Amino acid sequence: MRHGETAWNAESRSQGLSDLPLSALGLAQAATVARALAGEPLRAVYSSPLRRAYETATAIAALHALPVLVEPDLRELNQGDLEGLTSAEMRARYADLLTRWREDPTCVQLPNGETIAALAARAVAALDRIRTRHAGARGSIALVAHNFTNRALLCALLGVPLARLRAVPQDVAAYSALDLFGPVVHLATLNSTAHLAGVGSPARAV
Repeated sequence: MRHGETAWNAESRSQGLSDLPLSALGLAQAATVARALAGEPLRAVYSSPLRRAYETATAIAALHALPVLVEPDLRELNQGDLEGLTSAEMRARYADLLTRWREDPTCVQLPNGETIAALAARAVAALDRIRTRHAGARGSIALVAHNFTNRALLCALLGVPLARLRAVPQDVAAYSALDLFGPVVHLATLNSTAHLAGVGSPARAV
């Protein structure tokens, strides 16, 4: 799932590796998704090391008496010089880059940042390690990460070309559920936000 809202999500600012905590709304969203997953037979809860993801994962893990296991390679895309900019500021300063990004993000090197291909490689490697660690075990595994990290993982699992990454929605505090049977992947839920009714509208990424 994707973490709850931060102040920068509310302001439509690019976060990347900037380490912001959840806002008051984000904490409420985390508590709500934790309750929504309370009946899930979780065996482990993994999180990006970034605070917004870790705080969300902590709310989920608490209802299952589980520790939060930090996986550094689940961190968000390093967005370099774009971090901290609003959508309007990015359009004003990096119009050509954003046009190319929307056409095919795999062809774009963010200034002083990371490529989508590099993000996908490390995120998929992290997922492979987690799957190996829990191979043969019953129950579910929760991963709490970020917009682009989750999109890259979903593309890899569902066989969607990485160039189509923007076609895979990832709202703030939304979760997806997949059943993994060896190489066979069944998508049960994609980007669910039903649990957020009455809590606050989910923010979408830039």
